[in-house]
Amino acid sequence: MNLETGTIMAVVSLSSGAVALYVRAVKADLREYIGETRRQIIEQINGKYVNKDHCALKEEATRALVEGIRREAGLRAKE
Repeated sequence: MNLETGTIMAVVSLSSGAVALYVRAVKADLREYIGETRRQIIEQINGKYVNKDHCALKEEATRALVEGIRREAGLRAKE
């Protein structure tokens, strides 16, 4: 009976170790997946949205370009 108890304890210990290794591996895979997903989301957001200052600079440059074209064409700007 003592030998059976020792065998059972050894099997439980090995099983517990195997489960712990599996859980660590799954956690590592999940962290990698979450990190990649986070990177993709940030990449998509950065590609779709711009900040207000960037828009103001772009609008100012566009107005200057249009004004230059008007001057070259001899047209007056709308008041």
